[in-house]
Amino acid sequence: MLPSTKVTLAGCAAAVALAYVIDGPADGLHGSTGAPRVLGALGIGALGMGIVTGFLAGAGVALSSAVLQKRIAARRPALWVHVLGGGFLIKIFALLALTLCVRFIAPLGAGIEWRAFMLAFAAAVLGLLPCTAWELLRLTQDRAPTRAMPTGVAYQQGTPS
Repeated sequence: MLPSTKVTLAGCAAAVALAYVIDGPADGLHGSTGAPRVLGALGIGALGMGIVTGFLAGAGVALSSAVLQKRIAARRPALWVHVLGGGFLIKIFALLALTLCVRFIAPLGAGIEWRAFMLAFAAAVLGLLPCTAWELLRLTQDRAPTRAMPTGVAYQQGTPS
């Protein structure tokens, strides 16, 4: 199992536990809202729902971006730094777009605290960033061409006399 998968699974469990501890059980709050019924069945309020959905959305975007980064880096390993920057831009734009959707589209954001969503999304992305960067670096180092010194050539060291 890849490190990013392990971090995602541990983070999902931590997000659900944190949401339940912070927000506590809700009294049927999500029965008629637009929140997903699976997450509504956890018995958490709007703040907890924002934490759980934000983490799940952030982890989904981060892992999808990592797959795209690996595909591009497999073809052109010399551009791994550019691939990392592009992946980070994808995550920033996804954070902006999804937060605005949760904030301003009423059926989507019903029962979800948008600030908690945004912070949990950012925490998921930043938590997965070192793992995905390490996996990408390991992939590109295995495929990068090495530049060896030509054999039999003597190079003069020191200053010329």
